[in-house]
Amino acid sequence: VEGYRAAQEAYEAAYAEYMAEHDPESDDPQPEPPQPIDGTVFWRNGLTQEEIDALNLEPQPSQTDMLGQELTQMKIRNIQQQSVIDGLGRELTESRLDNMQQKQTVDSLGSELTKAKLEIIELKGGQST
Repeated sequence: VEGYRAAQEAYEAAYAEYMAEHDPESDDPQPEPPQPIDGTVFWRNGLTQEEIDALNLEPQPSQTDMLGQELTQMKIRNIQQQSVIDGLGRELTESRLDNMQQKQTVDSLGSELTKAKLEIIELKGGQST
């Protein structure tokens, strides 16, 4: 405040001197008058920095925000679990396909074994006559 008052007094004195030397109604070219004081240069907080910091606290999340975050986390866990379930489903499907292929192989081998037995029976039957 003291710096502002001193600057204001200096401005008023300079302006009074300017007005005494120059006639504003004259057509003669005149120098620029002194510039008024910019009060914002002298403005200071009436509070300490600690008090300002206390007034500008970080906003705390509301209950709705916290529930939204919790819901988002639950959705992420659900997506991860669904991914695991999908992977297990693929493995189960592959296992069933392998099982079906093995069954077809066993059935095919059983069919070939039956044919071979029939051929042996026919061969034995042909030898006894």
